[in-house]
Amino acid sequence: MKAAVVRDFPDVFVALNSFAIGSALASMSEREGALAALEHVLETAAGGRGAGLFVAGEPGSGKSAFLNHARRRSADVFQVGWGQADSVEATVPFGVFSQAFRSISTPDLPEPSERMLAALPTSRTQAFRIALNHMESAAAARPVLIILDDLQCADPDSLALLAYLWRRIDSTAAGILGSFRFWPTFAMDVAGRLPGGEESIVRLPRLDAGQVATLLPARIGRHALPEEVGEILDQCRGNPQLVQQLILHLRGARIDSRIEGWRRTDLSELISRFIGESDERRMVASAASVFGDVFRPALAMRAARLDIGAARNGLEVLFQAGLFEALPGGGARFTHPLVRRVIYAALSPVLRAQLHAAAMRALIDHGVPAVEAAEHALLAEAAGDPGVVDVLAEAGQAALAAGDLAGARRYLEGGAAMAANGVRPRLAFLLGQVLLAEGEPASALSLFRGLANMRNGNGDAALGRRWVARALFACGRFEEAETELEVAVHGAEIAGDRGGMARAQVDRAAIALYTRGPAAALEMARSASTFQLMNRKVATAASAVLACAAYQSGDPSGLPLIESLTRELARSPIDDIGPLTWGWGVLGVCLQTAQLAERFGEADAAFEALYRHVLRLGLPVAMAALATARAHHLCQLGRLAEAKAMAEVAQGAARGAPGLVIWAEAVTAEILFETSQAVAGMERLRRAQDQAAKEGAPVMLSALLNHLAALFELDSGRPSRAAELYERVELDIVAAGVVDPGVVSWATPAIAAHLATGRLDAARHVVEWLERAASALPSRRPIAMAALGRAQLAEAEGDAITAEMEYRKALAIFNELPLRLAIVQASIGQARLLRIQGHVRAARDILVRAVELGSEAGAGRLEAQARQEIVISGGRFRQHRDPSHLTPQETRVAALARQGLSDRDIGRKLFISQKTVETHLMRVYRKMEVGNRRELMLRHA
Repeated sequence: MKAAVVRDFPDVFVALNSFAIGSALASMSEREGALAALEHVLETAAGGRGAGLFVAGEPGSGKSAFLNHARRRSADVFQVGWGQADSVEATVPFGVFSQAFRSISTPDLPEPSERMLAALPTSRTQAFRIALNHMESAAAARPVLIILDDLQCADPDSLALLAYLWRRIDSTAAGILGSFRFWPTFAMDVAGRLPGGEESIVRLPRLDAGQVATLLPARIGRHALPEEVGEILDQCRGNPQLVQQLILHLRGARIDSRIEGWRRTDLSELISRFIGESDERRMVASAASVFGDVFRPALAMRAARLDIGAARNGLEVLFQAGLFEALPGGGARFTHPLVRRVIYAALSPVLRAQLHAAAMRALIDHGVPAVEAAEHALLAEAAGDPGVVDVLAEAGQAALAAGDLAGARRYLEGGAAMAANGVRPRLAFLLGQVLLAEGEPASALSLFRGLANMRNGNGDAALGRRWVARALFACGRFEEAETELEVAVHGAEIAGDRGGMARAQVDRAAIALYTRGPAAALEMARSASTFQLMNRKVATAASAVLACAAYQSGDPSGLPLIESLTRELARSPIDDIGPLTWGWGVLGVCLQTAQLAERFGEADAAFEALYRHVLRLGLPVAMAALATARAHHLCQLGRLAEAKAMAEVAQGAARGAPGLVIWAEAVTAEILFETSQAVAGMERLRRAQDQAAKEGAPVMLSALLNHLAALFELDSGRPSRAAELYERVELDIVAAGVVDPGVVSWATPAIAAHLATGRLDAARHVVEWLERAASALPSRRPIAMAALGRAQLAEAEGDAITAEMEYRKALAIFNELPLRLAIVQASIGQARLLRIQGHVRAARDILVRAVELGSEAGAGRLEAQARQEIVISGGRFRQHRDPSHLTPQETRVAALARQGLSDRDIGRKLFISQKTVETHLMRVYRKMEVGNRRELMLRHA
């Protein structure tokens, strides 16, 4: 028999689906490949010489579609006998040939049936002769084409008969077409041993990107996008039947690889085709499917819950059949990811949950991290199973330590839902930390309340109370937080728990920096530092708080430590999630000290490192604390646009933490006041005052709020009321032990308020306080502020020479520092003095620069004062601004919009509302003269 020789098969039989068969066949028929080989067989057989062709391929590669096309193509010329083997009939002798011969007639058997078919099984030799005679007799009248599908399932007698006929019909008008998979190998082995057999086997390859792109338009009504083609290839690996199924299930205009909506019949059909009906194979494949596209074969066998022999056999068959592929290192993967999804989707809910539970136990027994097993624990739906709850608790703790709050919350809440007899203390404790870190301190507090006496693995008896205090602090219940920590210290002392005492004292000191002031914080930090058994992180935190409190109190001796810690932590931000769940951690304390000490470069580096770290981890409470402090610092530097943007971040991040909202509102009020938005600023201040009144404002918060209220009173022309408020501020500041005037910037406006009401002694008292700070601290700002105070006091006392000298001294220092508001304020004072002395031109020159500097800073209040002085001096000023200049926050929003993030996602990333994002984008569009987000992206490109 002459084989149809195919030397090259570059083309796939693309037309394997109903919606594209016509056009695909038309384009393929002119190329070499499977169709050319088929034409050769048909022409040769019709000419009286026997010919044959086999097509081989994986399940779904198009073998049956190819043979169906051959049957239709040859029906006009040939008698076509069709037989399809099936594993169910693998023991029936000559089963596939019996089907094929039903459609072939001979002159003596015009309707072949019972006699001829019944004769085949009698004996193999006799059956072969009868079949050959029958084919030759039929072919003499009309060419015969025998088509045999799925020969890998054929019975041995049929395969032997195939070989017998193949070798004996060289001069017969007959053709044989067959198809088989690569495994089982029975049919391929038989075909390979036939004369010309290897050359007559056409292997159907997978579809490539170009062929998939050819098929898509008929379904989606447009040209396919590269990512759509890529997704189909990723899911199907070019398998034609899987490509067909996925394309048929497109939803809308985009690829949707999820298969939850597929019909059960579609799922069952694909599973049968790729796996078969064997229970052991199906169980192994189902167990592997719960692990994902890539899995460990040994674990899949264990999760299948079969005896080891059956599981091993099922696994081996699936590898041989091509459903699985081996990976380096002993792993495996599904050859076609879509098949894995089909198998998984077809599982019943009960079996799926059982397999996930088995997978979880297999992973844990194998020694993998709990996080890897946790997803299976969540999907096991094993309520009351202590093993599942333990796995979820351990995974939640690992995720929390790694900063994966979303993952930690999923695992811990899943464990809480599955706990049969109430939430376990450890799990509740971890979940409370996550809730606190995510800005839900009230929910965290309710969990911590029941754990006040909880000990950790080191015997820390104060652990539960410390976390209660942290949650109370975030809730704005400052006094309760302090009381809770005092109880924690006392309880740890009674228990002889020196480590617990140290940790509680460090927390007390950290909170005291924001509530009671540096004097109290210094005492507590010193107490904590006396314990020799602290671990390194606790000792570092105690040292940082001690150095910061000391500096605010006028002792700069801790600056070298702060500098060293800042460099170290800025290179590698905090790896302990604990402090960041309720504050800004050690690096934040160092940052605050660096800002006060005028280490601006170090402060900026520390802020950037910490900001990126907190943003990446998604920690709202830490972000609120950090952004609030940064906004206050930027406001003092006169970088008001940046300060406002950072204040928006602080407010967005602090929504769920009332204790931080107060500070954010207060700082926002200060920024609005400086930008000449007094009404909006006063509204913010009232909100902060109302919230503070509910919980009781600690001394440091009271000082800040009274300072801001006095600023508004002074600017509104009510200096007497401002002076009264500043007397309260001074009392609070002195009582808190604050020496550094940068902690709360009250001194300069307090002097102005006292002088405006004739209280020279009160003003002198504030100047003396500034002079003490200047002599105690190495920073230059206290020196300049003291000089400015002396200038104002001398001017009020009529000593113009001293006043001018002190103004010059103050300005000389301020000009060396990036403190634009202070420069403008001192410039206005100096210019007013010069104008009064009759030096109008010199005053105008100073005021012009003050207006320009105030305008650049966005300091509308001081800019307006400088302009008013120019008018009084008889001058005019024209301002020129670049309308295309983007503020820092607008720049951040624009950058994220160019990356394709939605308004909501941008808001979440920057901790601002979606409405604020929309406002920023509208300003960006206007300034950059673009109409929409697409034009913005193109402008960037």
